[in-house]
Amino acid sequence: MFQTSQKALRAALLSALALMPKAAQALTFDHKIETHLSSVQLWDLLTSALRGDMTSGFWPTRYSTISGQVEENGLITEVVFGSSTVKYRLSNVIPGERLTYSPLPGEAMQGLSHIEVSPLARGDSSADQVGSVLHWYGSYEVSSFSPVGLTIRLYEQLFFRALRGNLEKLATSGPQNP
Repeated sequence: MFQTSQKALRAALLSALALMPKAAQALTFDHKIETHLSSVQLWDLLTSALRGDMTSGFWPTRYSTISGQVEENGLITEVVFGSSTVKYRLSNVIPGERLTYSPLPGEAMQGLSHIEVSPLARGDSSADQVGSVLHWYGSYEVSSFSPVGLTIRLYEQLFFRALRGNLEKLATSGPQNP
């Protein structure tokens, strides 16, 4: 009887949410992560993950998985928390340096994100490179009542905290191989 009550309550809640106006919430984020990995290593880890290779230990797979084509106009599919899927189109891809991505029309969130990889130097010459910086930033309008909208702020915090931790591990131990 308790399960039936939970099912009825859930159905009523989902019906009520469906009747509510589709309010949107703004999400803006800006994360800079310094690492001892070279910019070449960091770009390779990033693009391998975007292609679907989750074996390096770079991508926080506890929170999402991703796969697609890392090229101009490439399509990327991300599955967030194992259930919500978002599809993106890549643009402004400059290998080794940066890329931009945006959700396809019709997705529960609309906006733009940028990922930039740059050398981190402690002097004036390229010989002074001591690592690299991953700069990941963007801004979105998200439907408040979609599965993505209900979880996006939590996801953003957890994902980037885990990504920072993964990069720290990779800088000291190297990529993970299965």
